[in-house]
Amino acid sequence: MTNFEAIGRYHVAVKKAKALVEKRNNILSRAALVLNNVTADLRQTGAAIGKRCNFDAAQNLLTEARAVNDELIAVVDEINELAPVANETKIELV
Repeated sequence: MTNFEAIGRYHVAVKKAKALVEKRNNILSRAALVLNNVTADLRQTGAAIGKRCNFDAAQNLLTEARAVNDELIAVVDEINELAPVANETKIELV
């Protein structure tokens, strides 16, 4: 592989990683909304003592976020393998 090929693959992978971070974060935000709805203030009226939690929806979102996160980690690994060949900076998830 020439350096130009590595540079191209590096930048494509960085763009993909950024998109995956955004996708994962959006999914996690949706999961947080599901959970926050349960803990939101409930005016004590009648016999209501709390809200139902949609655990299935939360679990589905977390499963989806995990799959995206696994893909993201693989892309970051690819980026870091290409970085020295492309004379680019390695990246990390903190």
